[in-house]
Amino acid sequence: FPYNAGRIFALALLSEVPLSQQDIASALQISQSVVSVTLKQLVLVGLIERVRVPGDRRALYSMPQAAERLM
Repeated sequence: FPYNAGRIFALALLSEVPLSQQDIASALQISQSVVSVTLKQLVLVGLIERVRVPGDRRALYSMPQAAERLM
């Protein structure tokens, strides 16, 4: 995987709450377009999952529940 995929994965792994694309871009100081493309790749292979929080229209991203149990 590309460099930024590893950074986003590590951020999600260490985060206790789901993160928005904007949260990720700000924390890693990368563009939102890079975050968007990279998240699509990570979701596709199952390393990150897209979650919805009731009352929040944003898409949030976190580690899949199955991956958390393996850690």
